[in-house]
Amino acid sequence: MLATVPSTAAATSTVARLLQTSYANDTGRVADAAIRAGLMWRCACSAINAALATDACPECGKKRPWASDLTPTYCDAKLLEDLRHALADYFDDRPYLQRPAAVSFRTTHYDDGRAWYSGQARLHYTDKRQGELYTEGFDRTFVADALVELSEDDEPQDGAVLRVVVPAWGSTPELGDPARNLHPAPHPLVGEYAYSVCDYAREAAQVLGEGWGSESGYIGAYGLIWGPGVPTLRLWVDHDDDLVLQLKDDYDPEQHIVPLPDGAPSDAYQLRAVAEDIARLARTYLP
Repeated sequence: MLATVPSTAAATSTVARLLQTSYANDTGRVADAAIRAGLMWRCACSAINAALATDACPECGKKRPWASDLTPTYCDAKLLEDLRHALADYFDDRPYLQRPAAVSFRTTHYDDGRAWYSGQARLHYTDKRQGELYTEGFDRTFVADALVELSEDDEPQDGAVLRVVVPAWGSTPELGDPARNLHPAPHPLVGEYAYSVCDYAREAAQVLGEGWGSESGYIGAYGLIWGPGVPTLRLWVDHDDDLVLQLKDDYDPEQHIVPLPDGAPSDAYQLRAVAEDIARLARTYLP
């Protein structure tokens, strides 16, 4: 039985807004991050599509793969949504993993009969026609618990396949609702601030351009910036709550205070403005 699981326009509009507010040299990174999070999809022809609800790629016309569930003839709808919810939580908690469009499971034999196997699964991506084996598996997770519930409700047949569409990052599937309305969560703030000091350093390195780089300090409390012929610079907040740029060597007395107009930046434009000031001060260290 094939059951299409449509998306809402919420994720699409969120990604479109991010792309609109990004600088030209950042749009590729935004698109890659959105694809990795499952908010956009990349066709096998390499075209990037922001509309999650589209059935086909507008560039080549190929149907979007892995856009529907594949279940046995009988599959309890609520238990299936429990599994979908568990998969969403699993990948929400592991942002270092590329989010698949769908995950499929096969069966195995235990002493008490057949069951859906959580030890290995296949992850399916929109730009690949074949699934990739996920050798880490889902043992000892809520995904495994949900598979047990499905197996106990209706023992699968040998050779059966269960494929489940994975919702986009930040969405909360409503249990029992096959349409699963998607509501992407806003970018979480760091305390009351939208960006950490290491974010400032990273953005400044991008402004400075080729040959410059950055690194996050301990838990993002400070940032390091370096460039061609320039010693490593340290960006940090001093005891007077001033944002300071200086040589990494703490014995160096020279410090540059970075102005923060109207307080700390809260959006991409304000972050870029601060980064440009940091870059301007960083260039004073050029030989």
